[in-house]
Amino acid sequence: MTLSTKLIEMLVCPLCKRQVVQAETGAFLECHSCQLIFPVRNGIPVMLVEEAEEKCQQTERAVPSGNAPVTIADATPENT
Repeated sequence: MTLSTKLIEMLVCPLCKRQVVQAETGAFLECHSCQLIFPVRNGIPVMLVEEAEEKCQQTERAVPSGNAPVTIADATPENT
């Protein structure tokens, strides 16, 4: 299921506040800046850092974010 273009244009990454893009499958939204993938469940984007997965650079697959925890300190302007 794909989301409306207007909705996607309004959504930003909760960590870096940059634009997200929808995957071709429509199953998730991706932040290219943070390399986070946010799930879309029942047509609703789940824009929570705790629910996001980190995109693996080498295999282009999503891996659980538990392998690379994100903290509030990571979101400070000095670290972005």
